[in-house]
Amino acid sequence: MFDFFKKNKKEEIDPTNMRIDQLSVGAFFDYDFESWEVRKEYHYKWEDGSESKEFQVKSVSQTKYLSVEEDDELLITLTEKINPNALVEDLSKEVNQHDRPPKKIQYKGIFYYLSDDSAGLFSENGGEEEELISWTYYDDKEKHTLCIEQWDDDDFEASIGICLEEHEFTNLLPGRS
Repeated sequence: MFDFFKKNKKEEIDPTNMRIDQLSVGAFFDYDFESWEVRKEYHYKWEDGSESKEFQVKSVSQTKYLSVEEDDELLITLTEKINPNALVEDLSKEVNQHDRPPKKIQYKGIFYYLSDDSAGLFSENGGEEEELISWTYYDDKEKHTLCIEQWDDDDFEASIGICLEEHEFTNLLPGRS
């Protein structure tokens, strides 16, 4: 009867049945025989109306980025930053001439094929939004992924990683509320 007096609560998380898309800063999970902690949370709003989350995650020895997006099914990637100039000689010139990076990129013996490009807005924990353009590539088996992001005319970032399934993550523990 007096529900209108109660404040809206965040989604309640059942720690015994937590899902990967419920991660937040301070959460922990196990992957590939290592424990990882979520250090930062990023949000993307894409031009097609979809949204995705990315988490900076840290184990004892590495820092990586875990991306989670709902698109008919849960799309999960674990990536690490690389030098964009290691992918394409003079990336800025390539993008300025063709409005995009090459459709096919070879990196460390794997061929990646352009799958998607999208403009969007990025924010850290709901802070100030920044514009970006993102190009997503996959290998022919869609197991490996590569991403190039453009933040300004000559400001590029790149990451490389793998596509994962939710069952590959275990022992998920909630973060701070």
